[in-house]
Amino acid sequence: MRVLNIIVGLAALTLGIVVVIFPDLGIEILIFILAIGLMLQGIARITVGGSDTDLPTWFRSILIILGVLSIFLSFIVIVFPTLGYLSLIFLLAWGFLLTGIGRIAVGVSGYMILEEAS
Repeated sequence: MRVLNIIVGLAALTLGIVVVIFPDLGIEILIFILAIGLMLQGIARITVGGSDTDLPTWFRSILIILGVLSIFLSFIVIVFPTLGYLSLIFLLAWGFLLTGIGRIAVGVSGYMILEEAS
């Protein structure tokens, strides 16, 4: 665990220095990281929606639709990184909206996507 902390610390330090020297690059890196995160979240939603047969069909459909939308939005941001701040705001806003819709659906249905560790 100590080695992992050192590696992560060195990576964070390096990225911090690069962002201080090249602030515009920092914004582009942030946009790219958020887009990748949104894409991974979309893949996870599609995977759960397509494989978890314990969930109702309507809920699985919502997960798949939200997953496809998340991946679509992430591709838009990755393909057009020059949109800069607008991309970041757009990605965050839609990402939060999609996550909110998904969480509300979980709350309304009473189903847990991931079981809690005992």
